[in-house]
Amino acid sequence: MPSVAGRERRTYGTGGQVPFATRMPKWLKEEYDAAAQRQGLSLSRLLEELIKLEPLLSPREADDQPADQLSA
Repeated sequence: MPSVAGRERRTYGTGGQVPFATRMPKWLKEEYDAAAQRQGLSLSRLLEELIKLEPLLSPREADDQPADQLSA
């Protein structure tokens, strides 16, 4: 993908990148694309940053709560 003006860049040669692909509904990809654009990030970088976030609940707490009672 060509670079986009203003988008954050990594230092060349860092990372040991591997392909990552998934299927999702078109509306969800559009939401992620919009979120990445608002942050000035590529979609892959946005996903990388989301993965780094601390979990909201520990695994034990998540197992104890019904899914409809988990906060977003």
